[in-house]
Amino acid sequence: MCDRYVDGERAKISIVYGNGSTVTDYLEATGGASTCETGGVGTNIPEGNKVTIKVWHQNGAFGTPQNVDTSYGYA
Repeated sequence: MCDRYVDGERAKISIVYGNGSTVTDYLEATGGASTCETGGVGTNIPEGNKVTIKVWHQNGAFGTPQNVDTSYGYA
């Protein structure tokens, strides 16, 4: 995920999956000017798990999430 603009906003993503127990991982790109982040638990999810991905942006570390979008599928 990438933060394309130097505007104080952070691009954020959460990845949730689990069969019986839930694993949640967060990534955020904070540098602006096309700063990108990769990796996290979402890169190695066991087959058959339901996966929910939520993306949003917010102003600073404690800002209110804006333009939140959620989607799900199966690994």
